[in-house]
Amino acid sequence: MKSIYSFEAALGHMKEGGKVSRDGWNGKGLTAFITDLEIADCHTQLFVLQSASCYNQWVPSASDLLARDWQLHEVE
Repeated sequence: MKSIYSFEAALGHMKEGGKVSRDGWNGKGLTAFITDLEIADCHTQLFVLQSASCYNQWVPSASDLLARDWQLHEVE
């Protein structure tokens, strides 16, 4: 059985440099992370990685904030 987490745990993990995903997301392989790097002229923002070279800025929805199906991925 895999562990599932709240958004609060997912946010803490991202602040430590990790990536997170949700079982409830339609796109498989999507991961969210926080970066201090300049990507598309944004600084310290939340992003979703869609592929090896495609990033999109992301704002969590109310469903994301209340979800309890977050997965934590190892810090690289």
